[in-house]
Amino acid sequence: MSLPDNLIPVPGRTYTVPADQSPTATQGCGGWAAFRLSGFVTSQSCSCQSQPFIKSSADCLDYAVDFTGWFGDTGDAIDTVSVSCPDAQGLSYDLTALWDHVYSDTVVVVMLASGPPRTRQRVVVEITTEQGRTKAATFVVQISNATIATDPPGDDTIPANALALNGTYLIDDSGAYLVP
Repeated sequence: MSLPDNLIPVPGRTYTVPADQSPTATQGCGGWAAFRLSGFVTSQSCSCQSQPFIKSSADCLDYAVDFTGWFGDTGDAIDTVSVSCPDAQGLSYDLTALWDHVYSDTVVVVMLASGPPRTRQRVVVEITTEQGRTKAATFVVQISNATIATDPPGDDTIPANALALNGTYLIDDSGAYLVP
């Protein structure tokens, strides 16, 4: 499977979705999980992502989300993906998912643009698998104040499902990208 413009994801911008682990009577749990079960800590108080990814509003960057650990040994694979940015405020420069794409059986990639400076934005990646499982994973992107608030690129953005031949996108007579 290939990404638009034959993009190769950057390992440093990869969020790894942890395997689901539920405590059993014999296993017990410790650390944050023990506090969460006792009601002292809410699920929002602790996160598997230790540091947010950092980008400026002007950046258009790809982020990979790796579900390998969550899949375990199921033999299942990602079928569809959708991405949302729930902290959007209706501003022209809200954090925006330009496209999302299944990169491999267990990895998806999303291209993010814009975002209000000096904010932390959640990105929710929802997958459905070939065997019918669903999973939503959330990671955080911190928008730095390195640039002013910047609108996402215009309608000249290449659609995720644009047809390409040998790395070149196909267009019609009007200049629009060909999509299946």
